[in-house]
Amino acid sequence: MDTTRQKAWSILTDHVKDKGLLNHCQAVEAAMGAYAEKFEENAEYWSAVGLLHDVDFEKYPDEHPSNAGNLLRPHGYTDQLIVDIESHARDWVMERSLLQKTLFSACALVRPDKNIANVEVKSVMKKLKEILCQSR
Repeated sequence: MDTTRQKAWSILTDHVKDKGLLNHCQAVEAAMGAYAEKFEENAEYWSAVGLLHDVDFEKYPDEHPSNAGNLLRPHGYTDQLIVDIESHARDWVMERSLLQKTLFSACALVRPDKNIANVEVKSVMKKLKEILCQSR
């Protein structure tokens, strides 16, 4: 599986147009890469998970992140990478691996208040509306 950053960035920018969301994905990518090094894990793989974790958000905000696989499988990404991305859903019921816990935490830590619990559906929907209005 090719997890190179260039490939991941190309796929991400095909599906994500909002600069704020792209910046968020890059921040999570950086955090994931740093944590991978700290935990002596594969930094390239962890970074790819971080970069691609919101690949489906603009197209499928209500189902996010469950549609990541539909967007990534055609590019050769593995089921494991897709499961790792989907694990950052709040309603994930399975036990999270170290990578999955880190992704969930990194998403929260790059927020201004550093608290994922404060993300409200209303705010996400407002942001989506702004994104859609800008793209017209």
